[in-house]
Amino acid sequence: MGLIAKLLKFTRVTRGAVRVTEATVDCTSGYLVTADHYSAPGVDSAPSPADYVLMVPAPGAGKFAAAGYLDPVNAPKAGAGEMRIYARNAAGIEICEVWCKADGTIVIAGPVGAVTLMLDGSLGHWTGAVIDATGDVKTPVVPFVPGAMISLRTHTHAVPTATALSVPPAPGTTATPTPGV
Repeated sequence: MGLIAKLLKFTRVTRGAVRVTEATVDCTSGYLVTADHYSAPGVDSAPSPADYVLMVPAPGAGKFAAAGYLDPVNAPKAGAGEMRIYARNAAGIEICEVWCKADGTIVIAGPVGAVTLMLDGSLGHWTGAVIDATGDVKTPVVPFVPGAMISLRTHTHAVPTATALSVPPAPGTTATPTPGV
């Protein structure tokens, strides 16, 4: 039979040559237990101080293992079949996420923006820009025209020549000389 406890301390320690992580919890008013933390292989994460810990019996009299954590602050968002990984700041508030959605897209979001890996391999930016699977960058037309995009692969500007002056390309675009301009 397991029990739910309040996390007090999360510590990484070395026992002999083995690195382990321990969770110290308050099981009931003042009954403190320190237990080894277990997680999926390849997952390195630490709970937030506000989290609750699922303690399960481990071999040995009175021994427990910390098998999972509950975030009491942030509501779950992932739908059926989805996986979402998020990090929290010192106040326990979500600050960034990687969300593998059931439709096959993957969203990576941070405090000031997000990108989405689409099913066709393109990468959509929160500003509306898209990088397709061949590396071409397409950005919305400004002023905004719904559905209109500029391809940076084919977008050109006239450049100054010996006979006339024209507007130089904006930084990061391609310049193609226009004969006689």
